[in-house]
Amino acid sequence: MRHLVYTLLFIIFGFQAANAQLSTGMTLGPTVPVGKFSDIAGVGFNFTIESRYALTENLNVGLNIGYVRNGYAKDLRNGIETVLSQRAGGNIELSTARYSAVPVTLVGEYIFGDNELRPFAGLELGGYIVSNKLAVERGGEETDSNTALGLGIMGGALYEIADELDVMATLKFTTTTGAIDFGEKRGVTYLSINFGVRYRLDF
Repeated sequence: MRHLVYTLLFIIFGFQAANAQLSTGMTLGPTVPVGKFSDIAGVGFNFTIESRYALTENLNVGLNIGYVRNGYAKDLRNGIETVLSQRAGGNIELSTARYSAVPVTLVGEYIFGDNELRPFAGLELGGYIVSNKLAVERGGEETDSNTALGLGIMGGALYEIADELDVMATLKFTTTTGAIDFGEKRGVTYLSINFGVRYRLDF
């Protein structure tokens, strides 16, 4: 995974050194778990740093590096605290109960039109480092990490507010292969609503 990240970064930043048709940006927003992931996770947040290279006026390729975090679902967290309290013969509270993922993905996106407001659609595919962490107040902690492959389908819009600066909004559906073990392997599957900025670099 580390070698993949270095290779992707080399490719993207190599483009940046050689060509002026580049942009970079950042987005953030909430993540809403769906499917089986919603049984064990609550609403969380994510942020993404992105880099884009324009193959044509309407077609971009690039790299996303992000962070996604969701706490345990309330019923699951309460159930774990109840079981631990019964075993310990006293009140046990969790200080940390969360899932996190670090996605490193290749992205392709198509931008419709060339006006100030430009809708776009895209796909991303890459690796996800998924972590499940559980910690007890004034006690121990346990962390389990796995890698997974993930796919994202997105749509959104860019709006130009200056010559080289856009604001953007994106709706994205993301799903990964099974990386969390709850008797069966479950993927990290969620909808994210992101807002951010994109700056077009000028060399």
